[in-house]
Amino acid sequence: MSSDTMTPGNACLTFTATLSGSPYAGDLTASEPVPMMLLGEGDYLAAKRYETDGREPVYVSYLQHYALLDDLVDRVATALPEVTHVLIRFHTVYIRPLPARLLSGRVLLVDDPDAMAAVLARSGVTDILVINDRIRRDSTERGDNTVTVTLHSGTPDQARFEQYIRACAIHRSCVAA
Repeated sequence: MSSDTMTPGNACLTFTATLSGSPYAGDLTASEPVPMMLLGEGDYLAAKRYETDGREPVYVSYLQHYALLDDLVDRVATALPEVTHVLIRFHTVYIRPLPARLLSGRVLLVDDPDAMAAVLARSGVTDILVINDRIRRDSTERGDNTVTVTLHSGTPDQARFEQYIRACAIHRSCVAA
């Protein structure tokens, strides 16, 4: 965990780690539908253009990724009740509905949560949690399986932030950076 400053009067506590295995190892998981319909040779050739040469393994499915984010948001209410905004980097729409907590009024799904946190901080918002992950969910997706959780707060409590992180499911399978 590290600490730095975003704006005067608003300090940051940051946890950065890399997923090193599935947080759901040993759990039975239902197969998920393929997000793309591949019906003919042209479809396969088009899909091949999206392949990446990423060396990072895939540890979670799309639904498991949503569950990890949902767990991070769920635990905020009790562990960090002063947080008024949760900003989540949202990438690649999946064909399943999001968990209800990820659609609540204090959660914003954005392309660049760090930039949005800076805008909110300049407007006077002091208690923001940013979840910025690059977890790969399929073999064609770019990402390095890193997760960064940052608390922007006028009065950050490092012990409570660390306790929050340790309680989250993502912590079970991460190696701190």
